[in-house]
Amino acid sequence: MKKIAKFDKPAHTPLSLSLSLFTMSAATMNGHPPPNELPNGGQSSEIEQTLNQLLTEEPFPINTLEKVVHLMYNGNPQERQIAQNILVQFEEAEASFSKVDSILVNAKNQETQFIALKTLEYTIDRRWKVLPRAQCEGVKNFIVETIIEITKDASRMTKEKVYLSKLNLILVKIISHDWPHHWPTALADIVNAAKSGESICQNNLEILRLLSEEIFEFSEDQMVQNKIKHLKESMEAEFNNVFELCYFVMGNSENEGLVSTCLKTLLKFTNWIKHEYFFETDLIEKLTTRLLPHPPFRNASIACLTEIAGLENTPEKYQPKFVKLYADAFKVIQQIIPVETVNISQAYKQGSDNEQKLVSNLSMFFATVFTNHQQCLMNDCGEQLLGGLVFLVKISEVDDVEVFKICLDFWHNFCNKLYQQMPMNVQVQGFNNWSGPGGAGNNGVNAVFGKVLSQVRVMMIKKNGET
Repeated sequence: MKKIAKFDKPAHTPLSLSLSLFTMSAATMNGHPPPNELPNGGQSSEIEQTLNQLLTEEPFPINTLEKVVHLMYNGNPQERQIAQNILVQFEEAEASFSKVDSILVNAKNQETQFIALKTLEYTIDRRWKVLPRAQCEGVKNFIVETIIEITKDASRMTKEKVYLSKLNLILVKIISHDWPHHWPTALADIVNAAKSGESICQNNLEILRLLSEEIFEFSEDQMVQNKIKHLKESMEAEFNNVFELCYFVMGNSENEGLVSTCLKTLLKFTNWIKHEYFFETDLIEKLTTRLLPHPPFRNASIACLTEIAGLENTPEKYQPKFVKLYADAFKVIQQIIPVETVNISQAYKQGSDNEQKLVSNLSMFFATVFTNHQQCLMNDCGEQLLGGLVFLVKISEVDDVEVFKICLDFWHNFCNKLYQQMPMNVQVQGFNNWSGPGGAGNNGVNAVFGKVLSQVRVMMIKKNGET
């Protein structure tokens, strides 16, 4: 991939979060005199003394903090209570914000780093808007640089996965505050940085996924409506670059982790991006023919296809696209699980978590496609439609409450819809006149769906017997 420049830094970042503090050597910190033993009697004056040391002493007494954190996780109940009191007060103190960089750079264990990140998160949530912009820029640049440094090395990225995840969440919080007013190039910076390497690309796609969640799913309880509206409009306006990144990864990458992350990110975009991204490109074909056949990508691919099939208010001109989506996907599904020879219910019992999840995702896929596109499927690929309905009957036999709920809800609506479409005189004659081989056999419903409906009835009787 093409090498690009890192995120731009301000020429000068004054105050406590200057780069000179960020790069303070570990040797200087490690040379700090050993701290006094933490108080074990619980006296408030001794707690205040330790807290004051953490908030005022220069250079920052990293050893003292790590001793407190150690007692928090490993001390006796009394020591844990004292350590917790110190840490809570430290996290909420305004001065603690200026210590975060030193802690992250010099801490020897992740528990201490998490305390620093929690302190930073507290500040971002409650005081970000009143901080001087220079400090905000310093924090932003430090977090960005730390993320980039970790993600340059794929092995380090895996080793420090939890720490990196927390850094990503904090960066998303910063973006949600600063973008687009104070950081107008945020999305472009993320996308461009992703082009410098596969591991960075994978993490930046994860950041984009989290950002989509923050804006379109979690924002109602955290932001005012005007802010939410502005962020959504900005996201939609700049999404083309994000889509091009996802499209390139899906079509070209052989990195399993990167493609899997890309699919999970795409899944979060499907219900709000413009329909043209799906139907005016070959994105759906990449999902059905390139990715769905491969086990690592099956669940995410099926989930994406399900979301696309459930899109509302799609123009009539795209109906053939839905037909092709289903036909191509069903062809691959038949190869993965040949329903004529595989007992899906038995295979589900013996399957791995991913295999069981696949069956559950397939139930959602079939139910969604048939609910929204039954008529156009009947017109253009009736045989595959009936094959899919039979497949869903077999899935309905699986001994799993959630899977059965999905199937039961579909069969209820499916049968009700068929019943409502029948002539009144046939409705009056009763269910047996159209649902099974013993019925009248002369109406269109029985001719088309009679075999499937008979299997549904047998399945329901069997399920009722099991309960």
